[in-house]
Amino acid sequence: MPQSILICEDDPIMSDMLQSLLRQRGYHVCAVQQGEHALESVRQDPPGLLILDLMLPDMDGMEVLRRVRND
Repeated sequence: MPQSILICEDDPIMSDMLQSLLRQRGYHVCAVQQGEHALESVRQDPPGLLILDLMLPDMDGMEVLRRVRND
């Protein structure tokens, strides 16, 4: 089973590029555009890797990271 990667990026061009590159290399990729959605996704199905934008529309990426670490 391929490793899972969660991308939290609000720029659709950057998100699409990352998804495409990672899928070509055999990874299972999920992408969200908001920090709250990233937190929900991590709680439901923790990824092997989280690629996190620091400037998100709903909360700072560092806050997302703090919450993930606290959970």
